[in-house]
Amino acid sequence: MVQLILSSTKGNQGGKYFPYLGFLGLTPIRVEGIVRTKLDADLKLLPCTSLTISVRCYEHRIGRVNVTNSKLLVDYTQVLWSKSDDVEYEPIGVLDYPFRITLPANVAGFSTAVFVDYRCTWRVEAVLTHVPITGASTNAL
Repeated sequence: MVQLILSSTKGNQGGKYFPYLGFLGLTPIRVEGIVRTKLDADLKLLPCTSLTISVRCYEHRIGRVNVTNSKLLVDYTQVLWSKSDDVEYEPIGVLDYPFRITLPANVAGFSTAVFVDYRCTWRVEAVLTHVPITGASTNAL
């Protein structure tokens, strides 16, 4: 099986937020990092179709118990790796995939905000689209 490790090339790794450069709404925001793929002890390769990195802004409405409604406001996605056109799936092994995503100064999303019944958050997400696995509920890690 394959593990995904999302790490920053600059900034504090142990912080609550992923490091970035810039000010939302004033200057362009630059998010830099590396997505590493690592094999488990069984050393089995995973047949995949693509590896993407995204910077997304989500809006959540919160009810009494949990989130009642979620909405994607902003999505900046970059494809780091994709399979060849002549095959259905291609195995992915141990590699590093550096990325740099720049959000413009006039980005449509809001700043991070947390209220009693409303939450707006920004997330950096790495998605590995792989072959369907029996017993797993989705084909994205």
